[in-house]
Amino acid sequence: MFGSAERHIGTAERKFAREVQANCIAPMKQFLADDMKTAFKEKSHLDTLRLDLDVAKSKVNKAKTPDD
Repeated sequence: MFGSAERHIGTAERKFAREVQANCIAPMKQFLADDMKTAFKEKSHLDTLRLDLDVAKSKVNKAKTPDD
C-alpha cells in the first residue's frame, strides 16, 4: 500500500522534473545563450553611439559664439 504510493509519487516527481526541464529551463538556457548575447552586444553598440552623440553635442556647444 505505502510502497505503491511512494512509487507513484516518485514517478510523478520524475515526470514533473522532466517537464520543468523541457518547458522552463531549456528555453531559458536557450534565451541566455542566444538572445542575451545579442542584447549585450547591441547595448554596447548603443552606449558607443550615445558617447559619440555626447561628443558631437559638446563640439556644437563649443563652436557656438556668444552674441555680445
